[in-house]
Amino acid sequence: MAAKKNSKYSSEALSALSVSELEDLIKEDEQQMTKMRFSDTVVFTEDASTVKDMRRNLARLKTALRAKQLAE
Repeated sequence: MAAKKNSKYSSEALSALSVSELEDLIKEDEQQMTKMRFSDTVVFTEDASTVKDMRRNLARLKTALRAKQLAE
């Protein structure tokens, strides 16, 4: 059974980014997630998996950032 790929970022794309670019993406995604949490659209969203996908994408970014930091 193949896994469903909802990732906004591929591992190849993340590995090609610099530390500062990853930090910028993390900051942008955190701001977007905060806006979604406090907006009325989240309450009425038909697709409840959007917040879940955002959390997972944020975790991917943070993992890639940490791997880059440890590699330096």
